[in-house]
Amino acid sequence: MRFPYPAQNAVIEKFVNTGSGPAGIAIDSENGHVYWTEYQSNRLMRCSVARSNEVHITTLTSPFSVRIDVLNRWLYVAERFARIIKARFNYSEAHGIVDLKTRVDYMDLDRNEDKLYWTTFHYPGNLKSASVRGCDVKTLYTTGHTDQFCPIGVYGGAIFYTSNKNLLMLNKTERHSPTSVYTDSNNIYSIYVYHQRDVLRNKIKTTANAKEK
Repeated sequence: MRFPYPAQNAVIEKFVNTGSGPAGIAIDSENGHVYWTEYQSNRLMRCSVARSNEVHITTLTSPFSVRIDVLNRWLYVAERFARIIKARFNYSEAHGIVDLKTRVDYMDLDRNEDKLYWTTFHYPGNLKSASVRGCDVKTLYTTGHTDQFCPIGVYGGAIFYTSNKNLLMLNKTERHSPTSVYTDSNNIYSIYVYHQRDVLRNKIKTTANAKEK
């Protein structure tokens, strides 16, 4: 689904029909593409923002989170119980970079430090990181929470993640006990962290285009 933003009265419209178990979504703003995963259909899919040219890119094992590095043209996909894959947007080059060995639903990409962060679903509930090359895998923090969905979002020096109804923040370098940022009346199943860097990049690009014209 999608709707125009900002809008006084948001009208939700159907964007595209998916297979079973749609989970992760990512936008390639440079080329006008939408990527999504279907963990029950075992598919990585793509279509244009105009809802045309729907493409089944590849078949994976329970793919869930998907993240995009637009500048370097890399796609990162977490297969739920297997690995993190690094691939070109058209999947002409793809390889596993991290063996997960446990259930991982949520992952985020830190483009400032070229790192991936993810949370494990089962005990002991680890928050882990690795370089975008797949090396230097580390356990940053152990939540102690078991069998929980833990969405994750990285911004600057902070890592945001959820625990049921709580949104928490952890300092990437100090890694002391997390700080509670917000508590909701319902479970939190998704986080989106707004990156000012994206806005600055678009402004620079717009300025460059204006000079060319």
